Amino acid sequence: GDMIWHEIFGIEIGVEALLSPTHLILAVGMTLIISGPFRAGWRRRPDQNSPVPGWFALLPQLLSLTFMWSVWSFLTQFAHPLVDPWAASGYRPPGPRGLTLLRMSLGITGFFLQTGLMMGVVLYTMRRWTLPLGSLALVFGLNAAFMSLMHDRYHLIPGAALAGLGADLMIRWLKPSLKRPGSLRLFALTIPMVYYALYYMVLIVTHGLEWSVH
Repeated sequence: GDMIWHEIFGIEIGVEALLSPTHLILAVGMTLIISGPFRAGWRRRPDQNSPVPGWFALLPQLLSLTFMWSVWSFLTQFAHPLVDPWAASGYRPPGPRGLTLLRMSLGITGFFLQTGLMMGVVLYTMRRWTLPLGSLALVFGLNAAFMSLMHDRYHLIPGAALAGLGADLMIRWLKPSLKRPGSLRLFALTIPMVYYALYYMVLIVTHGLEWSVH
């Protein structure tokens, strides 16, 4: 699959290589492999009389956790302070493509950060209330309107409101709840995909898209 992707769209460079769909699939497989000891230890149920596991007993789980974290850190190295110490006086991104990589890194980091905030707000609210139809369309649309005031990006408001309406409809269809974890996870996965798919579509229609397909 990875070679087919390369044949069709070319070879990824820089940040593109970290986040291309085929490489993310490989990363998921790698995570499943190296997380084996951690997941096995998690599922092991000690009886009440078992001693508290010591350092040596937990070593496989700790190493597995370290490698999992390191894979994810590698995939997000464009937003890692140990890779690019922006707080250091006089630091500049290395290489002739430094400014291009900086713009891409900042953009992708914004997606990650705002997705976490958006879904944190949505999922926390859903734990308390059954939201009537149109609730998230209102919340998403107003949030986009408030943020659009910063630099007059009003053309992005309809896509956000439409994504909120899609979230409202997904609630009706999936009925996500803590008692239905599969539906809840699918909801949490789908809503950001819909939100930013509409965002990309608006950009393509209004400004064009600078980022590559990767």
